[in-house]
Amino acid sequence: MTLSLAMIVKNEEFVISNCLSSVRGLVDEMVLVDTGSTDYTKIIAKTIGAKVIDFEWVDDFSAARNESLKYCTSDWILVLDADESIDLIDHQTIREAILREEVDAFNIPIRNYLANKQIMMMDKTLVRNKRSRYKEGRGFPYYAQHDGMRLFRKLNDNMYEGKIHETVDQFFIDNGSKIEGLEVAIHHFGKMLFDKENSKTPVYLKMAEEEAEAQPDNPRVWYNVFQQALVADDHKSVLNAAKNYLRINHLQAPAIIYIGSAMALRGLGRFGDAIICLDAVLNLEPDNKLALKYKKEILKTMKADNKKDFRSL
Repeated sequence: MTLSLAMIVKNEEFVISNCLSSVRGLVDEMVLVDTGSTDYTKIIAKTIGAKVIDFEWVDDFSAARNESLKYCTSDWILVLDADESIDLIDHQTIREAILREEVDAFNIPIRNYLANKQIMMMDKTLVRNKRSRYKEGRGFPYYAQHDGMRLFRKLNDNMYEGKIHETVDQFFIDNGSKIEGLEVAIHHFGKMLFDKENSKTPVYLKMAEEEAEAQPDNPRVWYNVFQQALVADDHKSVLNAAKNYLRINHLQAPAIIYIGSAMALRGLGRFGDAIICLDAVLNLEPDNKLALKYKKEILKTMKADNKKDFRSL
């Protein structure tokens, strides 16, 4: 079985070398779709041995991802972003995984490294990065982890969907594929690139809102708006996205929809309503740490400010 690295990049000269070097010896080819770099990204990538394809950006991450798949010639695809890497000790596990005939796709833990406890990542639990077996990321004190479908068979050139927060998950679900988790790690350092993260926020929110306007009955796109609005501290957009998500999918809404709504309501000074949202979570999940944390903070603020409705809560 052969393995292709598939990436989309733009102006990643400071991180691309580490990413590509981390998969040398693991992948059989490296395919980069460049959406308009004006720095040395393409030169560095070509020097390391990557195949670089220019692609005009069309405000659609899936279009760029699917373009990268077209140029991959291997049986399997590994997807990374430029600010990510794979540790050498996981290479053998990945190579063995793609030999499994019964599996079509793997969800892989993604470690988002953080410099301090104050940086939040949605509802992800912060993990202290002590005595890590990995060299990658060892210098960071914390990480927040989530899973992503980043290793899969190349069954089609058009597997990604979603203008933003694009995924291949639905393709494999609809295909009836066997999907498993894989105990390796993708190491993500992008949360520490503050200027770049901040510059992306309004762009991503606009893209998410445009997709929601085009697909108003799709809960996934409203969840994307919700996520981006939270990052942007756009309280009204958070509440609007949560309302639309719940309109479509209230029976399966994750706790973060209510917790994020509470954060937005707190930002608008609607403390009583924020407590109601948090209590909705705590009634089902009494030990939800994030809900407990925010409820404690809001009650403390209300008491300090002598809010009239404090005693009625």
